[in-house]
Amino acid sequence: MNITRLNVTIGALAAAALVAAANAQCDASFTFADFSAGGGPLADLNIVGDATLQSSALRLTHAVGGQRGAAWYQLSRSSVGDGFSTTFQFRVSNGSADGFAFVIQNQSDAALGGGGSGMGYASNDASGITRSVAIEIDTFGFSDEFPIPHISIQSDGNNENQFTDNFSLAHADVGYSLDDGQLHQITITYSPGEISVSLDNGAVVLIAPLDLHDVMGSDILFDGDLSECAWIGFTGSTGAAVANQDIISWSFDDTARPPECRAGFSYTRFDTDLDALTLVNDAQLNGDTLTLTSSLSGQRGAAWYTQSRASVGNGFSTDFTFRISNGCADGFAFVVQNESPFAIGTTGSGMGYGEGQFAGITRSLAVEFDTFGFSDEFATDHISLQTNGNLQNRSSDDNSLASLVLEGLSLCDGAVHSVRIEYVPGLMSVVIDNGPALTAPIDLRSLNGDDILADGTTTRCAWVGFTGATGGATATQEILSWTYNDAYAGGCATPRLMLNPDFGARNAFQRAEYNAVVVGSAPLTYSWILNGTPLENDGRISGATTSQLIIDPLRSADAGQLDIMISNACGSTSTGGELYVLCYADFNQDGGIDGSDVTEFFRAWSDGDPAADVDFSGGVDGSDVDVFFVAWSEGGC
Repeated sequence: MNITRLNVTIGALAAAALVAAANAQCDASFTFADFSAGGGPLADLNIVGDATLQSSALRLTHAVGGQRGAAWYQLSRSSVGDGFSTTFQFRVSNGSADGFAFVIQNQSDAALGGGGSGMGYASNDASGITRSVAIEIDTFGFSDEFPIPHISIQSDGNNENQFTDNFSLAHADVGYSLDDGQLHQITITYSPGEISVSLDNGAVVLIAPLDLHDVMGSDILFDGDLSECAWIGFTGSTGAAVANQDIISWSFDDTARPPECRAGFSYTRFDTDLDALTLVNDAQLNGDTLTLTSSLSGQRGAAWYTQSRASVGNGFSTDFTFRISNGCADGFAFVVQNESPFAIGTTGSGMGYGEGQFAGITRSLAVEFDTFGFSDEFATDHISLQTNGNLQNRSSDDNSLASLVLEGLSLCDGAVHSVRIEYVPGLMSVVIDNGPALTAPIDLRSLNGDDILADGTTTRCAWVGFTGATGGATATQEILSWTYNDAYAGGCATPRLMLNPDFGARNAFQRAEYNAVVVGSAPLTYSWILNGTPLENDGRISGATTSQLIIDPLRSADAGQLDIMISNACGSTSTGGELYVLCYADFNQDGGIDGSDVTEFFRAWSDGDPAADVDFSGGVDGSDVDVFFVAWSEGGC
């Protein structure tokens, strides 16, 4: 047995040595500030086909038909398997076709694919590059392709790469021109299991699952030496349509490692990928459900996603379904916390997160679903956002940041209920059964003055999961499904209104504000539209292209239909309402200004009715009479 163990150890050390030696043979971190003699190590580039060095740019194609070109970093392959980051600037001018790609491949440092739609990497009029992944920037489209321009991740594993949409692992529509002759910038970041693409202002436009060791069932990095290596570079082509396609600068860092935290997952049932869950105390898996508490007294259970912490700081969304049966106590919570992947609070009213007989979970925010109440608590059933900052959390009402009593809704009816929670820095929304919603100002970096995310190394990470408890009263509390997306795994999120503007009536000659609260992938664009015409900022109107519109002062002529349109790279949403302007000269609001308005005004004025406070001073007095008669005599407001 000792000899066997020794042999295993030596074999493991030998394998590790082989891997280290192989990986040492590929190391590429470099910067080309430009492609002039002084801009970078030009001798380290292998320029293929029609690609050339043009002034200080790397030109993949000239504005000439039928071109295809490539450029590879040839000093060594790059250690891409453990993660990398690359940033490049580009310019497409004098045409719009066909596009270019950043390519990771293990064919050769002289690889070149087909022209036209093949963009120099894919099979078309020539063979495609094998064992490759291409991040294509497609600027010329056909009716059966993704809208242009778009970014797409293309691969056919170890086979020749293909440009057609059915070989796209993921894509994103850009929403604006990339062949405008202007300078654009792309950053691509890869960590095992995930790739992200950011465009121009740093906005992430595409996030997708990707493992270079398992691309459509193929390990494109494996070449017999167990390495993590591949050739990296650019390809481009033209067809009948043409363009100058220039790379202006390029940096690459293969020392990048996986993000400090990420989590994007979906459990339609709890029957697969269970190793990513840590169950604490009384929580257990029963069939394909996650049971936080059984119908027994004194239980407390928790379940955390522990494959990694989640990147909650920049925003997240989570959806889950639950069922409470065989009783009605005490409740459960969705919890964001930075204590540990084994955290658990107390029983009974503590609902598994708060303090009591046992310590509460520190550095946490709990979205509790309370089903058992006492006379000094919020009415049940209710939702509450509970925190004590960096201290032990508590379930008392004093530690509630916001709450919502679920009038007419019983959570203990044995039926399946659904919940969606969305968070953007500064705001959290909780929606249950697509109906009652709790929206509150929440900042995870400032809960009771504490930043529960800061731990000395990261500023956006936390464990996410569920807790539940019973006391003297009991219930079976089950989570049936759970989907979670954080800032790394959420992809492009279309805009979604969390709070609609208040379109209620406003008084003429007063300041009017209209606010929309929206979540969605940046950058978001806003347009306020009055009676079909987009508003523009002037001395009276401000915020016409922001989430807050201000009209100061409001005039009778502003009455009509007011809408707001919000859009980003992956979609749009809108809302609107009738903008009513109250004219106090038309005091009875019958549409005309006549003697009946005087009669109605003096009736209200003599009664001290606040409606007669037309100078908005907070009181009803003689100055209101003066203001009213000036407006009435002029026949307007």
